[in-house]
Amino acid sequence: MFATTVIGLSPAWGGDLHQLWDRQCGGCHGHAGPFARRSLVEVDGRLVGRASGRDLAELLTIHNGGYGPEDIASFRIMLAAQLATPPLYAERCGACHDTAAELIRDLVIRGDDGDLRGRAGGHRLAEFLPAHGTLSADQTRAIMSVLDRVESEVNHR
Repeated sequence: MFATTVIGLSPAWGGDLHQLWDRQCGGCHGHAGPFARRSLVEVDGRLVGRASGRDLAELLTIHNGGYGPEDIASFRIMLAAQLATPPLYAERCGACHDTAAELIRDLVIRGDDGDLRGRAGGHRLAEFLPAHGTLSADQTRAIMSVLDRVESEVNHR
């Protein structure tokens, strides 16, 4: 399976990978998570189009004007992580908070201790979420994993 870390995201665009997706891809393909789950599969360690069988990395060299190797690698890492992640955030949080990227941008900071915290009150999300979202311990861990990954994609860590 794919590595879901975003360490090594390209400094070529140096910013919010989800904004890049929204600006360059979202108009046609929608949000990255549903797109990945609907349109991509893993074949021999590569992401390929579910319908076309075409390699995503190869397609992105020409699609929408073409992308450089760093952007392609960043998109691939993000989409592979989305493909490997069940849509629990969308199911449990999305009705109120829309996308995880928007939640991170608007309401979450990474504390000096490395924990994700609420921007307004500084509370640790891992402690706040179970009661806030009536989440089980497993659901909390899964959503925290998603938020941690998305925070690194949004804030380019």
